[in-house]
Amino acid sequence: MHVVLLADEAWVDQELPVFRHLVVGLIDETVRLTQVVPPELSEDEVVSFAQRVDWAEPGVLGLKPLRRRRLCEALASMEVELVHALAPGTWGAAVHVARRLNIPVVLGLAHQQELRWLNWLQRRLDHTRFAIASATGPLAGAARKALPEDAIVEHITPGVHPRRQLPASQETDTTLCIVVSSTGRFDRPYEQLLEALSRVVSDYGEVQLFFDGPESQQHALWRCVQRLELLEHATLMPHRLGRRLLLRGVDLVIQPHALGGARSLLLRAMAAGLPVLTLDDPWVDYLIEDQTAWLLAEPSVDGWTSLIRRVIRKPEAARQLGIQAREWIGQHARASQYVGRTLSLYRRMTGESIQFPG
Repeated sequence: MHVVLLADEAWVDQELPVFRHLVVGLIDETVRLTQVVPPELSEDEVVSFAQRVDWAEPGVLGLKPLRRRRLCEALASMEVELVHALAPGTWGAAVHVARRLNIPVVLGLAHQQELRWLNWLQRRLDHTRFAIASATGPLAGAARKALPEDAIVEHITPGVHPRRQLPASQETDTTLCIVVSSTGRFDRPYEQLLEALSRVVSDYGEVQLFFDGPESQQHALWRCVQRLELLEHATLMPHRLGRRLLLRGVDLVIQPHALGGARSLLLRAMAAGLPVLTLDDPWVDYLIEDQTAWLLAEPSVDGWTSLIRRVIRKPEAARQLGIQAREWIGQHARASQYVGRTLSLYRRMTGESIQFPG
């Protein structure tokens, strides 16, 4: 089986570990792969031993048909059997390739805003020629309601590797290192978290904050950090392609928004045995109160303050939360499970039988 994986720069930036797990796992299952990725990606940001085609959707609308035709011409000679759009920004190109080459297409669904594209999809492809690979159960349920009853929708949680051994418990008088990460804008809910962190720093003192997010929010974030006198405790992490959060070196991960979809950063934090604090999100089924994360129903300064103080005052409870989250990952979101479920979907779409050892 020859499969094309389509990804754009923004998706690879956020989901590079998941991308690598999928590519390596599929190759190990004897799947022939071609990575269609932007030319800006270095060899370190893709899997170097898998075939690569450089391509990116142009920003100028008039160039899209030409670029897509050239992509189809490049893939036509490779005997491609299926195309998989990993990133939402590549759905259009993937559907175009599938139609031109007369092959099935798998479309990754990771956010509730992407559900509106299902009507567009049905106008361009018969529902027997595409499948939806949904990152969460609620998104899969919504997709099934929007598509014909016999449409193929599979729930496939992104896969990560659980840490084999958790670090030994530390004394509570050590510095608390916190990663605050968001892909959203800097808004009032984010500011409420910062005000809560200011309270915690005032009480506890030994806190280091690492802020990760898009460059568009960095200036407003810096101004708020300065106003709250948190500068000596804060590091604003530059947003560079392929940068990886050092989850092994921190104690806590906070996501200040309910993003309405899946994000492997939180799964990787859980796999590392780190406590996760975030808002309850009806679209994300792996955020389970007191099992994989501690959740707020609504953002507030008092609510965030209470949750963070809970980590400080009850370190064993926080450590146990991390252990339970890591166990949940081991049961439901291993990289091997992700690869296996994805491969099963490919076989269902192409009609390829399972190959047994000779």
